[in-house]
Amino acid sequence: MNIPSQFGHVINGEFVEPASGEYIDSIDPHEGSVVTRIARGTKEDVDKAVAAGELIFFRPPLLIDRRQRLTLVGLSVFDYTESKLLC
Repeated sequence: MNIPSQFGHVINGEFVEPASGEYIDSIDPHEGSVVTRIARGTKEDVDKAVAAGELIFFRPPLLIDRRQRLTLVGLSVFDYTESKLLC
């Protein structure tokens, strides 16, 4: 199995280095050897991740998103009405 030597944080869909530059060793419990190194998060890393999440969560929907959602609602209403008429 090919495991990368270290992992950064995933923020806004991208791997980024930890703000502190620090990593934690991930130890294989059977062998006692270092398997990989994992980014040690800090308040700054958390703040970046939260800010990225808020941008996505609270952004206004894009026009295509709105169009798709309205189309789905319209089709659902049509299907429901059609099913009631055919009863």
